[in-house]
Amino acid sequence: MCATAPANEEVFYLRRNERKAELNFRKRKKRGEPVKRGRKNEGKEGTNSHGRGIYCQKVVILQSDYVVRMNTRPGLTRRELTPTLIFYSFTLMRTPTANRFTTFTVKTAMPLLDYIEQALDGISRTRAKAILSGGGVRVNRKNIRQFNLMLEPGDRVEISKRKPKGELRSKFVKIVYEDAHLVVVEKSIGILSMASAHHQFSVKKVLDDYFHQTHQKCTAHVVHRLDRDTSGLLVYAKTIEAEQILEHNWRDIVTDRRYMALVSGVMEQDQGTVQSWLKDNKAYFTYSSPVDNGGKFAVTHFRVMRRSETHSLVELKLETGRKNQIRVHMQDLGHPVCGDIKYGNGDDPIGRLALHAYRLNFYHPITRELMQFETDVPRKFRI
Repeated sequence: MCATAPANEEVFYLRRNERKAELNFRKRKKRGEPVKRGRKNEGKEGTNSHGRGIYCQKVVILQSDYVVRMNTRPGLTRRELTPTLIFYSFTLMRTPTANRFTTFTVKTAMPLLDYIEQALDGISRTRAKAILSGGGVRVNRKNIRQFNLMLEPGDRVEISKRKPKGELRSKFVKIVYEDAHLVVVEKSIGILSMASAHHQFSVKKVLDDYFHQTHQKCTAHVVHRLDRDTSGLLVYAKTIEAEQILEHNWRDIVTDRRYMALVSGVMEQDQGTVQSWLKDNKAYFTYSSPVDNGGKFAVTHFRVMRRSETHSLVELKLETGRKNQIRVHMQDLGHPVCGDIKYGNGDDPIGRLALHAYRLNFYHPITRELMQFETDVPRKFRI
């Protein structure tokens, strides 16, 4: 049974490790095993005759903040509870705070996703979707994850901007969006998209561990990849159905993939297109040919965003997604990506490969909704 503690009432309770120690002592004593107990704290407040802690100091419990849960035995009243009985009779738990959700009343009929953007002024559509998919929205006291739910005037919408408890915490991987079918992440440099024979640490491994910890019965299915030293957006399927649709219809489903790169030298052209055939040699070095050499045809569009005296910041749009496509094509133009050890010229002003996948737009494989994601360009790229 649960009873609300009167305001300012003082309540005894045991810390978890103290309860465990006391129970273990009693079990050993009951079995007749030899028991050693230190008497260092004997006689002090909050200890028993053996000097072991039975309860911690009294704490003030406010009615609005806490609830006292009483797991009492039949016939045991509050007055009969003694400090030595408190350790199994009382536990404290936080009640959901009233300010976790902000409540709004709908005045005009509109889709739920649009209403969230309007209610939380300045929030991005991607963030609004993340709040929905993370269970941070209630409509008329019911948890809702449906993006296109139509709201009617008078509906009560509760929105929480607090991140869920099961949030992924990794300095290499950040979840941008997640639903039952797929997950979109932003990866940092230094981590593979999927494990190799020599390197097991990967984004897929991080996601699989996250799914296990959050009790999701799924695994991360690799749909496309980024090089280990390239940062940016990736999408992973969570179901076989989503994986197959994305893999078999990738070119039709993905509407826009863009990268930002800091390249060596000052580019003369403001924009243009590079077309060539890419093929790997026996040393796994990708080389480019203007004519068909038996390799794969690749197309990259570029646009110069900014120039300095020594470098250029370039936006790159992929029409095809070949291995090392951008790095090889920028080498063809005579302006290799900064920090590129394999295809570069030794120019490394920021101490990393200056390539970031900052935009990814695609149609959802299951719902067919257009998904649009964009991340900030790393500050080191600014010139």
